[in-house]
Amino acid sequence: MKFEVKSKFAKEDIGEFQRVSLMTIQKRKVLLIKVIYSVLAILFLFGSVWVAVSRQDFRWFIGGVVAAAILLFAGYYQSKPSPGRAWRKWKRATMNMEMLYQFDEENFIERMGASSYYKNKYTDIYACFENAHNFFVFVSKEEGYMLKKSDFILGKAKDFKAFIEKQCNGRIKVYAVSDPVVKVKQ
Repeated sequence: MKFEVKSKFAKEDIGEFQRVSLMTIQKRKVLLIKVIYSVLAILFLFGSVWVAVSRQDFRWFIGGVVAAAILLFAGYYQSKPSPGRAWRKWKRATMNMEMLYQFDEENFIERMGASSYYKNKYTDIYACFENAHNFFVFVSKEEGYMLKKSDFILGKAKDFKAFIEKQCNGRIKVYAVSDPVVKVKQ
């Protein structure tokens, strides 16, 4: 059995990939970032209170509150998807070329344009996820592929989950993830 997926990605697609990555394989990293920034904010706050009380100068307290607020704000936004930044990075790396993903019985290949390609073995797969519109195949915590279900040109998207689980000898399961929340303007 073979599968081919040919896609050209838009900013929303890259944002969706980043969202799924942050909520699945990078969620420990996200939690660690939030904890570190929160602990630093608390240390700044308590340190500024101690200095303000011992010197009886409340400018230190105001400075500590401002520093704590900045740290909490930075920690919160460091762990949020940034579709614009991810899109610019994607465009620089790929020149927004059409991507072709080919899966056969032995390995899978990513082709970017006519010249470059990357060959992977199924043992390289780290994790797989799917939602209503895409499959997400990660080969590490930092690298993965998004396969749009609507872009399958060989093989059927509905058969891909069973195929990938079989090729990974049951080592990898394809887990469902939530679809993005669509905000409706009123």
